[in-house]
Amino acid sequence: MPQRGDGPQGEGQHAHKKARQVSKQRRRNGGRRAHNPLLKSHLHDDSVGAYVGGVEAKSFASLSCPVARALEQVGPWWDLLIIRNVFLGVRRFSDLQLQLGIVPTTLNRRLSQLCDHHILQRRRYQTRPPRYEYHLTEKGATLLPVLVSLLDWGNRWLAEEGRSVVLTDRETGAEIQPVLVDARTGKTLSLEVMRLSAGPAADERMRELLDAHAASQ
Repeated sequence: MPQRGDGPQGEGQHAHKKARQVSKQRRRNGGRRAHNPLLKSHLHDDSVGAYVGGVEAKSFASLSCPVARALEQVGPWWDLLIIRNVFLGVRRFSDLQLQLGIVPTTLNRRLSQLCDHHILQRRRYQTRPPRYEYHLTEKGATLLPVLVSLLDWGNRWLAEEGRSVVLTDRETGAEIQPVLVDARTGKTLSLEVMRLSAGPAADERMRELLDAHAASQ
C-alpha cells in the first residue's frame, strides 16, 4: 500500500492541503465550488455505487462472471485513467495527481487498491524521504487491449470534435485500426462467429443467462 512517503502526507501533501482549503471554501459558499487557480480542473472524487438485483453491491468478487470480477478490480473510473497514465510513463504520485486533477486522498486509495490487486507495484526511487514510483505488473500490462478497445470505441462514438488520440505504427507511422481476433483461426470476433458458453466454474445463475443467450441466437 502507498505509505507516508508517496501519499497525501508525502509528495501529495501540498495538493492535499489545497484540497482541504477548497472544501472549506465551498462550505463557506453554501456548497458552491470555489475557484482554485492552482488547478486546471476541479478536484474529483470517486463515489458511484453499483446495484445488483435491486440492492447496492459491496463487491463483485463472489460473482462467477469474469466481467464482474474484472470490474471489481478496475471498475472505478479513476483506475483505468491511472493505468493509462502509467502506460504513458507517468509513475509518480505528484505527477499523477497533477495530470489527473484527482483528490490526493482518492489517488492514494486507488493506488493502494491497484497494488493490492497486483495490477501496479511500488518501486522506491528515493530513500530520504522515501519516494516511490508505480509500475505495471504482468497482470496490469495485459490490460493494454482493454485500453486500446476503449480508445477505439471512444474515437468512434464520442469524438464529435475530432479525435485527440490515434494509434500509429512505430515504424511506418501509419494509423492502426485495432480489432479483436481469435488467435487460433484469425477470425475477427463478432456475435456472428462466436457465442458465450458456460465454463466449468459457471454457477446456476450464469448458466441460465448463457442458456437464454444461446436460445435467442
